[in-house]
Amino acid sequence: MIHVEVQQGLSKLILPGPVEMDESCIYKIKRGKHGRLAKIIYWVFGLKCRTTGKVIVYPVLYRNRNTIMPIIQKHVAIGSVVYTDMFSVYFNNRKNPPESYLEKFGYIHFGINHSKEFVSKVDSTIHTNTIERTWKTLKRKFRNYKPRKEIEEYISEFIYESWIPKEDRYFFYLDLLKKYHHL
Repeated sequence: MIHVEVQQGLSKLILPGPVEMDESCIYKIKRGKHGRLAKIIYWVFGLKCRTTGKVIVYPVLYRNRNTIMPIIQKHVAIGSVVYTDMFSVYFNNRKNPPESYLEKFGYIHFGINHSKEFVSKVDSTIHTNTIERTWKTLKRKFRNYKPRKEIEEYISEFIYESWIPKEDRYFFYLDLLKKYHHL
């Protein structure tokens, strides 16, 4: 019951913008026996609001438009400024200049080509360094947990820590207890 309501609560979270978004491989597991290798790769897609610092992270099986676009539309307000890399999920790179898929949905979209630069020389606000730093923090947290089946729990804990300030967590828990146990 609590888990379902928390999931429904996550679907109502809207980031006002500007928002950086990116996907990352949290970790790979390689097991080999007699020369055979099996790879298990855990991908996540994340959004981070630059003004509030709030983070939303989803484990994803596939890094494609069908998987990522619904997450963006669910959590980023239309008309928001968004920053991404030039990955083909966000841009049609076959056109010159590349055409944004996100602008078609009503976002003001800026991209950075990481093969050339990490911060735009024209406008220093065009970068994805904030979400990249988030990945570093998340991977450090996962270093102690891998490999586990509870990846969603670890991601939920990470999101919770970004949304609830440390000094408010005690009262947040008390409020949850009151709500669910009628104290």
